[in-house]
Amino acid sequence: MEEPQLAEPTTVVADIQDLLLDTPDVEAFLEELARHSAGMFSTPGNEVYCGITLMRHRSAGTVASSGERARILDELQYNFDDGPCLRACREITQVHIPDFAKDNTWPEYNKIVTEHGIRSVLAVPFPLSDDTARAGLNL
Repeated sequence: MEEPQLAEPTTVVADIQDLLLDTPDVEAFLEELARHSAGMFSTPGNEVYCGITLMRHRSAGTVASSGERARILDELQYNFDDGPCLRACREITQVHIPDFAKDNTWPEYNKIVTEHGIRSVLAVPFPLSDDTARAGLNL
């Protein structure tokens, strides 16, 4: 499998700054951020999906995604009320599952995502200034 070429941190920051300046509102920015993030790690034949979850008052929803498949995968977590991105949001910690087939953190969730062809996940929380909300990015 071809390894993705990771960009320098300054390039990533510049890319995100350009996205922010080029989008008309927060919703459009988050959609572009999800598509950009997924694209950075995708390689030919190995597509990466990205969803951004917002959690308020213990209720979670996908506010942006790289596509419909990413949105569906995020919603699977909500059906179980737990999963990588929800855990990342709740505990404000990074969650990395390198291989769902070898992991037993969420047995039922793991089974369903592997049936959808998903092998691994990286869920990263990101801080919000509002203490009543939490967010995370799921790759």
